[in-house]
Amino acid sequence: MGNRRGRVVFGVVLLVLSLGAVAACGPVPGTANGSGDLIDVNLASQTMTVWRNGNVVLTTHVSTGKPSTPTPPGRYAIYSMQGGWVRTENGSVYKPLWFRGNYGVHGFGSVPSYPASHGCVRVPIAVQDKVYAIAYVGMPVWVH
Repeated sequence: MGNRRGRVVFGVVLLVLSLGAVAACGPVPGTANGSGDLIDVNLASQTMTVWRNGNVVLTTHVSTGKPSTPTPPGRYAIYSMQGGWVRTENGSVYKPLWFRGNYGVHGFGSVPSYPASHGCVRVPIAVQDKVYAIAYVGMPVWVH
């Protein structure tokens, strides 16, 4: 009887650890807007993952806002997309996806592996072409 109890306890511990590992991977994309679509920006790891229909379709390194001009964490949605190069008060950006005021995900020439932007999410230019093709107005964006 003791051996069976040990196996049950081990199974429960394994289940709890597995659920914790899944939770640590991020949100369940289906909860974003019901579609399984999400642009997930991780400030700690300086990475961005794009989900479509509950599947990861793209992961890239990014550079978010430096300490003096941080990228605001929160849940947003893309409200505007602009093709090509767009001139802003902080310089030209490539194919911006605006999600909060003047904050957006955009291509940029310099994308170091640390926070360096004025608050936007910088993405390598070649990668932004792919992100832009996947994204749509209304697509959820989670910055955390």
